[in-house]
Amino acid sequence: MREYKDLIVPERDKVPVPPYPGARIAAASTKITTFVDNKVAPCLPFIKLFSTDPVGKVVDFYKRELKDYKYQDMVLLHSFWAGRDKPTFATSDGCQFPNVSVSKTGLPISSIMPEAQTLIQIYYKPK
Repeated sequence: MREYKDLIVPERDKVPVPPYPGARIAAASTKITTFVDNKVAPCLPFIKLFSTDPVGKVVDFYKRELKDYKYQDMVLLHSFWAGRDKPTFATSDGCQFPNVSVSKTGLPISSIMPEAQTLIQIYYKPK
């Protein structure tokens, strides 16, 4: 469970991860929390983007752009991360370190981008 306190889109120069070209912002927040070990814990700010491009094309872009990040293909989710050797994305602490995930949208996102194929989630440390 996460609590979204504000949905403020950050200035581009504050986010160290580049947005995917042509992607649309679906959500952004600078103050959210999660539960880790049954305690409320802060998360890094995040941005969620939608793209009309296929997952593979988006993954190739981030492989070129995030050369200092580690990468793992988890079949349905492609993950890039910094600051840890091998995080466990299945736990709630996935929002506490810089990471980018790329996956299929799964459902039509009619109000934001009906033709979206790919969801991009970016958790980042502000510059």
